[in-house]
Amino acid sequence: VKTFTARDNTDLSGFYSVLVPPGSYDIDYVPPVGSTLRAAQRFGVSLLSDTTLPDTILHQGFVVSGFVLASQTGLPVASADLDFVVPGGGATLFTPRDNTALDGSYAVVVDSGTWDILYSPPSGSGLAPRWRRGVAVSSNLALPNTLLLPLTVPTVTSITPNSGPTTGGQSVTVSGTGFQPDATLSFGRVSATGVSAVSSTTLTAITPAHPSGVTDVIVTNPGNQVGTLTAGYTFSSGAVC
Repeated sequence: VKTFTARDNTDLSGFYSVLVPPGSYDIDYVPPVGSTLRAAQRFGVSLLSDTTLPDTILHQGFVVSGFVLASQTGLPVASADLDFVVPGGGATLFTPRDNTALDGSYAVVVDSGTWDILYSPPSGSGLAPRWRRGVAVSSNLALPNTLLLPLTVPTVTSITPNSGPTTGGQSVTVSGTGFQPDATLSFGRVSATGVSAVSSTTLTAITPAHPSGVTDVIVTNPGNQVGTLTAGYTFSSGAVC
């Protein structure tokens, strides 16, 4: 729960003095608008009496900027949220002021490194989230326009081959309609690997290890739009890739 703290800005010397009820707090240090310093956080700070905290150092960051547009209309998408994630499903970077403006623009201060960026449109926009992966940041960086596709429910019509070993490792091609970039593929509740949206009608992937038996083939587009080929694939213990 966020605690309202009046007069919680630093003075010209960087000093702050904030009155809060006794308790344990996570503290966010957010630079002023236009600064290229990185925000910082302290977690689990116990404040049971008047307390002087160690100095908080805000490090220099780099500005990642660009525009978010709707793919079908070319119109700007306001209030889209950006998340900078460590590749491979790692931690999300703390980035205040990471929403797009009315003209679809954004300028987010981040640390140097390689980031996967998730662009999430506002609720009710009818647009799907989209990833931009492997963005290397070592200086201020202007990215190309990010185009958000409409929410689309995929259909799954076939998978070739339609059987394989329980050990997984089978290359498969899934056919259907409405496949989007960043679509995922699963067999029942087990995710496939190496999923690639070749086109809006074709996905390729590698099957996972899975118990023997018949299972559904499930394609999930960004925004949790799901298409299912019921009993579309059979895992067999004696099968060979």
